[in-house]
Amino acid sequence: MKLNTERGFTLIESLIVFSIVLVILTASLIKISPMTNALLEKRFFSQFQSDLLFAQNYAMSHQQQIRVSIQPEKHMYYVIKNGGEFLFKRQYANDISIQEGSMDLYFSFLSDGNVNQFGNFYIFLKEKEFKMTFLIGRGRYYVTEM
Repeated sequence: MKLNTERGFTLIESLIVFSIVLVILTASLIKISPMTNALLEKRFFSQFQSDLLFAQNYAMSHQQQIRVSIQPEKHMYYVIKNGGEFLFKRQYANDISIQEGSMDLYFSFLSDGNVNQFGNFYIFLKEKEFKMTFLIGRGRYYVTEM
């Protein structure tokens, strides 16, 4: 009597295990997609607002006008000193779109921290729409979801 020591899994057993793993992975990917949108939104607004605050503080501390230029076709925005020197350039995700509202996408923080114009522009992120509003005086701004 000879024993078979080379036992393995059959093709059907391997396919069953593979399909169970595939179902679990698919279910987890469905749950991850909304989370990535929320993280993209949070990351963009956090970075953008931090950069605007930095530009405003830089204008006040160095007593010079600082320009902010948003280039929606390039998915970038720039913060520029009065002499034309870049403080920084920032690229944002292609899923984000910015459009003019009552305000141009080119504005400045004055040496006292105020904005040279006031109004709003729109930010679109996948299915969501946001309005960024700059108030007259003190250079304050806020974001609301539409």
